[in-house]
Amino acid sequence: MTTEQRDHGLPAKPSQFEKNSDLDTLLVRINDYLRQAEQSQPEPPAPEYPLILLVGAPRSGTTLFMQWLCSTRHVAVPTNLISRFFSAPAFGVMLQRLLSDRRYRYRDEFDDLPTEPLQAFGSDLGKTKGLLGHNSFFYFWRQFFPLAEPAPIPDNDLHRVDGKGLVRAIGRFANEVEAPLAMKGYLVQYHLGLLEKLLDRVLFVHIIRDPLDTMRSLLEVRKSLYGDEGKWWGCRPPGCDIFMGQAPAIQVAGQIALTQRSIRSELARMPDAKHIEISYELLCDSPAQVWSELRNKIGAQTVNGEKAKAMMAAEYHGPQNFRRSRQTPKSNDLLFSEWTIANEICRDQEVNH
Repeated sequence: MTTEQRDHGLPAKPSQFEKNSDLDTLLVRINDYLRQAEQSQPEPPAPEYPLILLVGAPRSGTTLFMQWLCSTRHVAVPTNLISRFFSAPAFGVMLQRLLSDRRYRYRDEFDDLPTEPLQAFGSDLGKTKGLLGHNSFFYFWRQFFPLAEPAPIPDNDLHRVDGKGLVRAIGRFANEVEAPLAMKGYLVQYHLGLLEKLLDRVLFVHIIRDPLDTMRSLLEVRKSLYGDEGKWWGCRPPGCDIFMGQAPAIQVAGQIALTQRSIRSELARMPDAKHIEISYELLCDSPAQVWSELRNKIGAQTVNGEKAKAMMAAEYHGPQNFRRSRQTPKSNDLLFSEWTIANEICRDQEVNH
């Protein structure tokens, strides 16, 4: 078990999910080299497009959504390569372009490297394969937010959030990709109001999924990781302590319900142009419709320019549909009952506070 896990009461991960300490040591050295160079660059101009921040409960389809966005070729996402340069993502973009963009190929020097991400749309608990596969980019966020896991920051620690550093880093990153930049906001999704104040243009995408399917998936993850459905996994939304003594299915139901409540509460205070709610089911059944709705939201905050106009006018050429992922360890009737109990607990908590 790592120090980080002990300090936050997290269960030990199976060995295949443990960090590679040799890799971490090398990445720290690389990013120490690059950090000063990145920060010495001129102040970046305001990005043309809004930053797209994806939020939602665990197992709600966030990784599929990011992989799908990348497949449209109209939106940029952090990749496994760029994630290695979490303190200098703009440099990471340039290096990725040098290695994978055909425009910069010279004879056959890099012909053994990929030019496109894998199109399998698969992942293992959010971890994708391939140099150009999507990455959740947690190390990037942790530079600016005092967070070890997706959870609210205590009020007395909010002063430690480096808002100015975050804005500069995202500005350089977004300007270098020269396209709408999308990132997972999973690690910081309980502070959306703060992010909205910090970022000039931002579009929060809240992905939701049938709660019973999400519960099934969360229970399966707990069992496969720890051999015990009773061990917590994933985000810890505001108020989740009230569920710690409950049955596992009620715990995951509360985890989902509280996450949705927190996200919806913060987004409701923002202008409509800054947020959109999309269902996993609609994404699977009609990605083209989701792209149309998302593109309109992007356009509402985009600075007019020739590239922006071309992107907004471009037709959808991505996948036509996806197979929905389902798990079946429990009956629907039992899960629905536990979902109902969890929501009643949430309502009682809200009334008492």
